Amino acid sequence: MIEDIQLAFTFDPVEKTNLHIQQSRERSLEFIELVMEGKYEQLPIAATRMETEIITSLHVLNEVTETDPAILASSVSSFRETLSSEIFMLNVLKGSSPIAAHPGINLAIQVAQSGVLALR
Repeated sequence: MIEDIQLAFTFDPVEKTNLHIQQSRERSLEFIELVMEGKYEQLPIAATRMETEIITSLHVLNEVTETDPAILASSVSSFRETLSSEIFMLNVLKGSSPIAAHPGINLAIQVAQSGVLALR
């Protein structure tokens, strides 16, 4: 709810983009927490939340492109870094997690990889 309020009161497209990127990071951290807590059954839902946030971030980036193409490069770079870091962390997590967590982690990795591909 706090995230929604922050977004509602953020009118600058660049700041809104940065908030969405930050929220994407938060979804990734929430996913990692679930794995660490052994809540593997919740991973598909968490991966879906990650996907929703990534899609929203991509849409906001597209809107920024339409209003100010010069800002696009830094925003895309920041989001690409975020997604790449998420993929790296998820792969490390997968390597240290029980096999029961692997399907959910693989799903999250695919979601983040799709986001990177969409940025191209």
